[in-house]
Amino acid sequence: MEKELLEKCQILVDAGMGHLVKHIYVQAIIESLTADQLKNVAGGLSDYINDAIRSTIPVHKAVSYLIDMAEKGYLKHKV
Repeated sequence: MEKELLEKCQILVDAGMGHLVKHIYVQAIIESLTADQLKNVAGGLSDYINDAIRSTIPVHKAVSYLIDMAEKGYLKHKV
């Protein structure tokens, strides 16, 4: 995701309007992972983003970590 979009999304998240941009984060995850990698997280993407929105870290970092861990095969949870 481009830096400007990430910043705008985070501003909306910080303002309590993360639900408006949740689909952008979900799409970024879907586009970054293979079908096999998504099998371990796909059912939980919406919940994952909801949790990330409620957290104190920037959502794009949580998304980046999820993508990285899925690519490395660390995520094995079936939802």
